[in-house]
Amino acid sequence: NGNNLTDLYNCISSYNLDDFDGVIVTHGTDTLQYTASYLSYCFGYSKTPIVLVSANFPLTDDRSNGYINFCSAVDFIKSGNHNGVFISYKNSSESFTNIHRASRALPHLPYTDEVCSIFNSVYGRVENGVFYRNENYFESTDDKAFVCNPKLDECSDILYVKMYAGICFPLYFG
Repeated sequence: NGNNLTDLYNCISSYNLDDFDGVIVTHGTDTLQYTASYLSYCFGYSKTPIVLVSANFPLTDDRSNGYINFCSAVDFIKSGNHNGVFISYKNSSESFTNIHRASRALPHLPYTDEVCSIFNSVYGRVENGVFYRNENYFESTDDKAFVCNPKLDECSDILYVKMYAGICFPLYFG
């Protein structure tokens, strides 16, 4: 909810980010893209990369990609010279970890745990500990991040309803 996002913003902004090579935020997958988008509006101009990391299964499960997502976030940060907010996520159908620009991540498709970007264009990938920038990735000059009001705790009365195939709503007769 808005209070949690405001708390996350307050926590990150309470530090001088220039003192760090990068920031890693661990997060669940269900709302990963929404938090990433919010953070990109708040920290899109940050000279210190902020990378969100999640896992498709609990870390104790052998199928989990959480460890590789975390390691890839560290490798990405160590490669240097990246500004803004990103997501580090290895899709099960790929042998490498994608680095997504947070403002470009799409919601999960039904029945999948994969993370995709707009136009299927990722910022880059981490493979065997090495970051490779996507040479075809581009951002329009109109796509600049803007600073928003991060105080979402004042917006707790907003209801979000996500539509999907097969959803059944109760009939309402006013």
